[in-house]
Amino acid sequence: MVKPIGKSNNVKEAQFEGGLDINEQKDILEFPVKVMEPKRVEVMPSGEFIYQVKWDGKRWITYKSKQETLFQTKAQKIFKSRFAELDHCFDWLPEGSMLDGEVVVLRDGLPHFTSILRRIHSLSLKQSELEVNYVILDVLAWEGEDWRSQTFI
Repeated sequence: MVKPIGKSNNVKEAQFEGGLDINEQKDILEFPVKVMEPKRVEVMPSGEFIYQVKWDGKRWITYKSKQETLFQTKAQKIFKSRFAELDHCFDWLPEGSMLDGEVVVLRDGLPHFTSILRRIHSLSLKQSELEVNYVILDVLAWEGEDWRSQTFI
């Protein structure tokens, strides 16, 4: 579980699952982050809107620090590594950057929610049996600059 941490200039000691200690990590914007949730409405609003595909995966925040890449679930659980196929997938991501996305398993080219649940909850499955993909939905921060207040378009 995660103990609370403050903003980048006031980082408190934190312990993550797997024993990760970020006490020395001063580059964190604010991690873990609270993810944006959709709001239920009775009637779709009118006007010009952009709609996003529902991928039927599990929400996954990715943060690249100076030392490593960290992953956060929607429930704010943090991991250093969870899926071997994603371990080096974010080598291109600049330090201080944070992505919002979903981990998905595709079957016949389509997202398959039951398969991602099987992969998450089974340590015995091999990577090749149910390969996980990461779909980027949003850029929350880039090179240490918080983009969450930026407009979409």
